[in-house]
Amino acid sequence: MLFFFLIFLFLILPARVFAQQLPSFSPNKSLPDNIVLNANQGLGVCHVTGSEFLNRPEVSWDYGTGIYWKEIEPQKNSFSWEKLEQTLNSVASKKKKTWLTIITGGPAQNGPAYPNWLKEDVPIGPKDLPVPWNSNFQAHLSNLINQLARRYDNNPTIEAVIISGLGYWQEATIISSEQETKKWEELGYSDATYEETIKKFADLYLGKNGFQKKPAILQIGCGLYGYCSTTLVPAIQYLLPTYGMRIWYKFNGWGCDQNQSWCSYFLNFFNNLSISSKTRVGFEPAFVSSPQNPNIDPLSVLSQHSSFHCLQPEYFNGQYEDLIKDLAKYLGSQAILKWTNLPKDSPLVINKGNTLPLKLIFINRGTTPLIRPKRVGMKDEVASFELQISLVKNDKVVFATSFTPNPPTYQWYGNQEVVINQEISLDQTITPAVYDVFLSILNPDLGRENYGEYFKLVNNDLVKNEKNMYKIGQVELNPSDYDLNNDGKINEIDLTIILANWGNPYETKDLENLFSNWRPL
Repeated sequence: MLFFFLIFLFLILPARVFAQQLPSFSPNKSLPDNIVLNANQGLGVCHVTGSEFLNRPEVSWDYGTGIYWKEIEPQKNSFSWEKLEQTLNSVASKKKKTWLTIITGGPAQNGPAYPNWLKEDVPIGPKDLPVPWNSNFQAHLSNLINQLARRYDNNPTIEAVIISGLGYWQEATIISSEQETKKWEELGYSDATYEETIKKFADLYLGKNGFQKKPAILQIGCGLYGYCSTTLVPAIQYLLPTYGMRIWYKFNGWGCDQNQSWCSYFLNFFNNLSISSKTRVGFEPAFVSSPQNPNIDPLSVLSQHSSFHCLQPEYFNGQYEDLIKDLAKYLGSQAILKWTNLPKDSPLVINKGNTLPLKLIFINRGTTPLIRPKRVGMKDEVASFELQISLVKNDKVVFATSFTPNPPTYQWYGNQEVVINQEISLDQTITPAVYDVFLSILNPDLGRENYGEYFKLVNNDLVKNEKNMYKIGQVELNPSDYDLNNDGKINEIDLTIILANWGNPYETKDLENLFSNWRPL
């Protein structure tokens, strides 16, 4: 009864605890179907790292079975990075991303995954799992995390870090089979203790000595073990408002038997909470939903507003190409520029000193709005990207300005047109000429020079340069109405002309405009 009460309680919380739900999503096959890869989203490959699957254009990232703790720290406080470096170099050579995974417990080659020295002061539970709530274990794990963060927090190949040490397969659960429950309880397990342990591990990974730039991934796989609502629900209710986008949530077990209470519970969890509007969520198929099970549709994760999804290698055998392409096309944010008021065949003519009137219409082909993290204290709040407009002459940017669009990009929901109207104020020092107008989508916290982090549009009908900037038209800037002698300056000479012709035709407003556009050099 407690389990079903918690389900009911959890499902009524969104209206009071979380933001409103996202609009429903289904793929729009009429939109452009080319595939682009953007950071922090998309299709990944499970259980392998640096493999040939990363060469596929649909695949953005991977994560493997991980590096064993005993391989990194074979002796206490003595670290060996060679194997991890080799793995990262393999991924980097393919210009893709990986999720850092350190296996801290469970069986491994030639014994358990943890180093032998750990047993000196840490109790070991069933299936070679160190007891996660043990203070000595947390201290040793904290030291490992600190070393990893110090070395890899700035590594561009690592996109995220999986929270390890909470349970089997690096998932946030303790195995609860009848045979093992008693043993775990003897080792101190209780729901309240494990709930606090989940919170503590998030603090270890993301605290002041942990990762500051990489998000941490909490893997949810409790359904394999029978119960989890009493621990994960209150833990996530703490983690989501505390860390925001610094923690992503990954459901391990998509496609499970939906008659199982745990599976139905977490389908409701992702359907009824607005977590996808607060951070990134994604899925990994259950083993029962591997290609051998024809009753499971892995593409159905799109209706859950998934930012990412990974497939096991079995899906890359040539039989599931349509699935792979569809996941790559629709996962996450997939922005398309549908229309702009800038004419295609001739430049838009404006006088110097006037603003550039700009109208843009976008549509998001993807499952989630275009969100980015903005650090506020220890939390990453959801924030909007900015649109940057650049004037380019002979491949040189002579002017650039950016603005937060209205509506902001975190409200660009799937399959809904977004209309942006913006007056672009142009620098008065720009020389009158014809300029190419380029659009780019940037994270202002990363800076304009970080071109590799510009968000890529789906469009293949626009000219894109190597800086991920898209040509959307041209503008012809005429001399200012107040550059009366056309010498490129607005100075005393123009003032003399106005005063000499005062009343015929010049008036007070012309004098005011002259001074507001004053440019003597």
